[in-house]
Amino acid sequence: MTVQLRGRLLEAVFGRWLPKVVYRAADPTHAENVRGGFFRSGGVRLFGEGLATVVFWSSQPREIMTALAEQGVQTTWHERPPKVWTRP
Repeated sequence: MTVQLRGRLLEAVFGRWLPKVVYRAADPTHAENVRGGFFRSGGVRLFGEGLATVVFWSSQPREIMTALAEQGVQTTWHERPPKVWTRP
């Protein structure tokens, strides 16, 4: 899977400051749901062996977690998700 900004406009405006991180389908070893510390939006944090931890925001974190679990990724769903500020 490729984790990056969606949309050409967002990529054009913010792409040089926010790096693109590529996870192959087998790379994530664990995923958990999180929420933003400022806006409280939902997201998913991916952990991979020897890879950078990546947080990406989504309006459908439960669906993403279900899809990851179906691919064999260990997932943790928190009823009270941990807050993520600027660093994953």
